[in-house]
Amino acid sequence: GTMSTGQRQRVKLAQALAHDPKLVLLDEPTDGLDPVQRDAMLELIHRIGHEFQITVLLSSHLLEEVERICDAAVILSGGVVAASGSLEELRGAGEGVAVEFDGDHSLVVDTLNQIHATGAQIRQEGRGFVITGDDQLATTVRDAIAHSGVGLRRLGRRTVSLEEVFLGVGAGADPTKDPRLSGQLPPPPNARDLPPPPSAGSQGASF
Repeated sequence: GTMSTGQRQRVKLAQALAHDPKLVLLDEPTDGLDPVQRDAMLELIHRIGHEFQITVLLSSHLLEEVERICDAAVILSGGVVAASGSLEELRGAGEGVAVEFDGDHSLVVDTLNQIHATGAQIRQEGRGFVITGDDQLATTVRDAIAHSGVGLRRLGRRTVSLEEVFLGVGAGADPTKDPRLSGQLPPPPNARDLPPPPSAGSQGASF
């Protein structure tokens, strides 16, 4: 009988492994597969790399799949390497602290100025801010908040996805000018630029 797309893909993969290679090249291995078949294929590829110690070079436009099974990635833009490294390295440059304040605007600005004075970078995101900096960032933010006495609605870790990294460098953008990668973020905004304080009936802080 006729094999399904998933069966054909598994046969091709078996053929590639028949001679016990050290390196396997896979081009869009989940293309045309349904969700169940895709999940099975990704699990198989993961096992090949980790249980059989075979290096797998995977070409894919589905970045969530890359994040799921790959240890490192190379992002190409126009045939040129735009970024490369472990997933931790690629995403780590954009990691920081996400904070949403609940208090007087002057206290918010004072807090942001204290944080910015340490060399940390700040950008507004929605009703809050994303702060990036050195290894002492969490302590810096905590101390500034404690010193100013500003209220908090939300405080937590901010991570970036591989898709965000790709959008920053993969579509022809200059990675040195992308705030998620370069850390070159604008100074804290003035009080008049801050979002209005939340209404009294809005949801409380979560930590």
